[in-house]
This record gives sequence, C-alpha cells and structure tokens, in this order.
Amino acid sequence: MKFFFKFLLAIVITVIFLATSYSTYAATLKSGESVYLSEEEANLSDLYLFGSSITSDALVENDLTAVGGTITLNGKVTGSILTAGGDIFVRSDIGNTLRAVGGNVIVSGEIKNDVLIAGGNIRLNNTASISGDLLITGGDIQIDSPVEGKIYINGGRVTINNKVGGNIEGNIGNLILGNKARLEGNLNYIGNEKAIVTKGAIIKGKHEFISIRESTSKPKESFISGRVLYKLAIDIIISLMLLALLPIFTKTVLEKAYNTPITTLSSGFLFVVFWPLISIFLLFFIWLGIASFLLYGLILLTSLFLGKIFLGWWILNQWNKHEKKEYFLDWKAAIVGPFVFFILFLIPIIGWIVAFTIYFIAAGGVIQYILDFIKSQKNKS
Repeated sequence: MKFFFKFLLAIVITVIFLATSYSTYAATLKSGESVYLSEEEANLSDLYLFGSSITSDALVENDLTAVGGTITLNGKVTGSILTAGGDIFVRSDIGNTLRAVGGNVIVSGEIKNDVLIAGGNIRLNNTASISGDLLITGGDIQIDSPVEGKIYINGGRVTINNKVGGNIEGNIGNLILGNKARLEGNLNYIGNEKAIVTKGAIIKGKHEFISIRESTSKPKESFISGRVLYKLAIDIIISLMLLALLPIFTKTVLEKAYNTPITTLSSGFLFVVFWPLISIFLLFFIWLGIASFLLYGLILLTSLFLGKIFLGWWILNQWNKHEKKEYFLDWKAAIVGPFVFFILFLIPIIGWIVAFTIYFIAAGGVIQYILDFIKSQKNKS
C-alpha cells in the first residue's frame, strides 16, 4: 500500500511542476476523470494519459504512458507502453516493450520486445505473444501466451501453458505446467513444492527444483523477492515519468547537483533537518503549517526519485567518458539509477552513507531550482 501511496504522490508532484514545463516537450497529454481516445484520433505521438478511467483505441506513434484506475489500451502502439493502475487491460500490439504495474493485469496483444509486469493477478492470454524476455512478479499468474525469450518469475501460484523459448527461473510458490507447455530451455526455481507437470507438457532442458526450506541457507538464490521487484518496478516507472514529463526541470536540477555538489549537499541536508521545525512553528497559523508540511513531503519525494536518476546519469556519464563518448541524459539513467540505488541499500553503513549523500544532493538541487525560479519571477515583476 505504501508503494501505491508513494506513486500517487509522485503524480501530484508531476502535475504541480507541469505548469512550468509543459511547453518544453513535444507530446500529447490527456487527463480527466474519464479519458477516451477513439480510433479516429490522429497525430498522436508520445501520448500521456491520466485519469480514473482510461480507454484508448487510437494509433500511437512512438510511446504511450497511462496512469489511472481502470486502463484499457486497444490501439496499436509503435513504441513502448508504460502503465500503472488498478485494473489494466492491454490489447494493443506493441512495437517495442511493455512495462505494467497494477492490481489486475491482462495482456492480449503482440509485444515485439521485452515485458515487465508486477501485479496481484496477471494473465497473458493465448492471443498475446512476447518476442523478447518476460520479467513478471505477482500473486496469481497465468501465462497462456508464447514467449520467445527467457522468463524470470516471482509469484505465488503460476500456470504456464504455451511455448517458452528460453530458460525459466525464479521463486514460485506453486507451479503448474499445462498440457500445451513446451519449455525449450531449463526450468530452475525455488518453491513450496515441485511443479505439477500435466500430461502432454514437455521440458527439453534440465528441471531443477529447490524447496523453500532448503533455500533458507542460500540467500543468494532468493535474492529478488516479489516485494523488491514490485518496488523496483515502481521506482523505475516513476523515474521514467519524471524524465519524460519534466525533462527541463530534471536536467536543470541534476546539472546544479553535478556542478555544485557541496552547495547542494549542504542546502539539502539543512532543508531535510530543519524544515520540519519551521513547519511546526507555522502550525500556529494552521493552514500555513499544513501547506509547509505538504511542501516538505513533496520535495522529499521528488528528491528521492531525482536522486536515483542523478545516480544513473552520473554512472553513465563516467562510463561514456571512459569510452571517450559524450552522454546526454535519457531513459537509461532512469533504469540504471534505481537499480544501483537499491544495491547501495544492501551494503551496510558505507552504502547507506553514499545513498543518503546522493539524496541530500538531489534535495539541494530541488531547493536551488525553486529559489532560482522565485528569483526569476521577482525580476520579471
């Protein structure tokens, strides 16, 4: 629940800053209680949809991002789909990748690349097909679609009933292989009990099973839990959203953090420590204090994800310098950063210190951005 709450707060942050940066990117944004795009809609490229109920039958050139309560995507998307919501129905044919996080996720379309899904109940229908790899975590998972690549699964009850071209591995409570299952690679998993292999199912590679009781002494094999994958997916999705919706804001903050790390570190630390004290004092004015605490929470949350993007940007910058190439901030930073940030928190003391330092630097960059914005407004007046 706290991850979903964090996700909703991130949407609020996006909307607040959107007014200052909407004109800086070429994209189509639709929002409201109910959002519907018919198949007659034209010239849709890099489409962003926000609402309680979202339905899109339209053709989308390039990428589609949809966040809401109930999401139904029917129209073809030539790029990738990034979506999060309560109930998600993906019937679109997708030219690149699918990334989805939701309570219930049902996929029926053709995906030309990889798929990452986290959810409570997940179903990949037999009308769907995945040309790349599948990374999936959930409670009840039904895979009736063919998968050309490998599968990593973290789930409670998992049923596979179609062809899988690569290896299957993961942490699975209960696994069932249907009579149409055709596993070309190895099956290697940790679980409550060995898989139920229905008559007609074929496993061409090795079948290796480790009981959960036996795996307790092997922490590396259960390294990725469903909770971790869900949180990591949420972090990556929100980081991608910030980078896509607010490129100028994000780049400006990161440049301030990179060019003046000592200044931003100091201001970020002072803000995190002392602003709550100021907010407590402002509570004497009731609404002013509440607004102050709200601002504090929004800045903290924004800084958390900006810090992760900053880390990814810095790592990719250093790597490209080593390769004598120039790196420009893009989506790769929003994937590398959250993953490395997660690794840092697994390293006691030193990793924690580095992670919090990055966080304070990002918070300081946000504070400097806000101060510069206020200063520019005063100069205009």
